[in-house]
Amino acid sequence: MKSWFLLVSSLCLALVLTGCPATTLPPSAQMLQIRPDLSLGLPSLGSNWVVTKEVPEALVAETADHLQHELEAQGKQVPAEKVLEQARKRLAANELFIYNLKTGATMTVDFSPLRGDEGNPGRSAIEKSATYAAQGLEEEEGLSEVTHQTAKTSMFGLQYAYRIDANFQKHGAATRFLGVVGFAAPYWCYFYYTDPLQDPQDYKDMSALLQGLVVHAGAGK
Repeated sequence: MKSWFLLVSSLCLALVLTGCPATTLPPSAQMLQIRPDLSLGLPSLGSNWVVTKEVPEALVAETADHLQHELEAQGKQVPAEKVLEQARKRLAANELFIYNLKTGATMTVDFSPLRGDEGNPGRSAIEKSATYAAQGLEEEEGLSEVTHQTAKTSMFGLQYAYRIDANFQKHGAATRFLGVVGFAAPYWCYFYYTDPLQDPQDYKDMSALLQGLVVHAGAGK
């Protein structure tokens, strides 16, 4: 019995030292089936947060307003209903939305499968993707005073992951961005959180969420 205890203890220590993610979810977590071979475990959230696979209409309106600014900057006149349609289509690319109706804080979750004979990306490819995403904020219409940084991070179930932290003015309003780009075969994983800074607790909640998320991907998961 003693030797068995030592073996288990050694294995647990090895997992901690190598940074391998835990395979068990906290009791309060809920499991969401995203696709037949893909599920997401979420830690519990406060009642002010809504978790849904449906595109929130409030987010459609906000995105449409942002698109309208883009079109006007390009000298284009597009009917409002067309802009709303384009906004809804853009948002529909995401599999999950986590948002606070009172403050407008929103996290979008997107899983993109590998295409054709595309091989699994390595750490450098994940880092580049995160860097491009961060740099893309500088070129987005309506954003100014953009500052950003990327760093290696981890998330349960992801082989590799990089975090993006950014601050900017969005149409003159101070905004904070937190993102994680990673890979769980065979999916690229994107977790993008936008915070309009209406309530400091929002950022704390979403930071904790990213630390407690568990991705189960691939056949047999």
